[in-house]
Amino acid sequence: SYSVSEIEKYDDVLLAQKASRLLRPSSEKNFVNRLKIQRIKDEMTYAAKNAQIYHLWWHPHNFGGSPERNLKELSELLGHFKKCKHEYNFHSLNMNEVGLIVGN
Repeated sequence: SYSVSEIEKYDDVLLAQKASRLLRPSSEKNFVNRLKIQRIKDEMTYAAKNAQIYHLWWHPHNFGGSPERNLKELSELLGHFKKCKHEYNFHSLNMNEVGLIVGN
């Protein structure tokens, strides 16, 4: 995670927003998936507690191999986001909204 001040901009145009984590496709090994999801949750919670940006990204086509398992993991992460939103006032923003914040 990182602060808004770390986002690169030029003349109020958003140039680069670093990714915090790539959500990789689910593995056949359940323990690997649990570690991955727990790491993302921990990072998300840290960002929420410290008013930072956490940029989780993925390619939808990566979910194609095991869509049910991948969507279940994504659902778990969205549930954790809701918890962070409730407990720490964490927000979800699209790229345009991040650009507006950076421009201020």
